[in-house]
Amino acid sequence: MRYWILGLGGIVVLAASLAAVGTGLYGLVLTGSCASGGPYVSARPCPEGTGLRIAMLVVGIFTTFLGVGLFAARGGMSAASGTLSATGRVALASWFLGFGALAAAFLYAGFGPEATDPTSGYKVFSALMGAMFLGVGSLSLLARKRGGRR
Repeated sequence: MRYWILGLGGIVVLAASLAAVGTGLYGLVLTGSCASGGPYVSARPCPEGTGLRIAMLVVGIFTTFLGVGLFAARGGMSAASGTLSATGRVALASWFLGFGALAAAFLYAGFGPEATDPTSGYKVFSALMGAMFLGVGSLSLLARKRGGRR
């Protein structure tokens, strides 16, 4: 029973974490640069909910590790020699999905229905960051293709 509770709990925490990271980053990319408080008058004050978006991004990143850790703590089935264990496969999948969620957030913010200011470098920035994060996430596919062998 412990095996299933920790395994399923880890997957649920991981999925919620990735959703929080993607949602938080999407909102922050749409916000752009802003400032609030302090002795200076800001040209562009931060909209309501910016602090929540920052918290979603930071907490989501750290709870991703918690989700993988819960899944790893379940113990149980070991992998055959030369192949990835179930925990290794989940870690690689979370790497790909995590960076894929970041890439999707950048691309959707830059080219989605709420995208603004097409004359600035906003779309170029979104495209470059999306491509970069998708490339970093794809590294896990190369590791998977190797099969975990050294």
